[in-house]
Amino acid sequence: MNSTDTYAYSKIAGFKLFSYNCISYLLENNEMIWKLLFYNDAEAWNKPDVPIAEKRAMIYAGQPDETLYRVFMAEKQPNAWVSEATILRIFPHSIVPENRTVNTTIMAFDIYSHFRIDTLSNYTARVDAGVEELISTLNGVNIGGLGRLAFNAVMQKNDKAMESGQLPFSGKRILMSAKQN
Repeated sequence: MNSTDTYAYSKIAGFKLFSYNCISYLLENNEMIWKLLFYNDAEAWNKPDVPIAEKRAMIYAGQPDETLYRVFMAEKQPNAWVSEATILRIFPHSIVPENRTVNTTIMAFDIYSHFRIDTLSNYTARVDAGVEELISTLNGVNIGGLGRLAFNAVMQKNDKAMESGQLPFSGKRILMSAKQN
């Protein structure tokens, strides 16, 4: 055994659960994001809260037709999406090693909406409302296994929100980071 074997090294323990843990937090801590995903009409913001069973039913778990779901733990999908819907994708975007024991995981939160349902009756864009909800709910929160999520360019220069999507879907990608050791 050489002397370097006694030092700690980052193992990114729990990495495979980072996306799911973010979704689980949103299940209990933000009703508006679920309304934006569940209701396709312009009054989505003003509808009743979505029951927990309906929220869970929107989470994709490897079923054959992913277009029946609204929340995903991966960036891409193989099939074309043609229905008017709002979609949320939460996934680890990248891992930045700071040194041998500390790394930063950058989580991506993509929210897309079909252009025909993006405008809400309260004169806001569904996607922009979703961005606000995601950042206000998750910024500064300690997500189990992942650590404290931050929307903070001082901590990680990649933290930002930017345009994303392709017609007929437009959207935004939010990058937030958390340190692990």
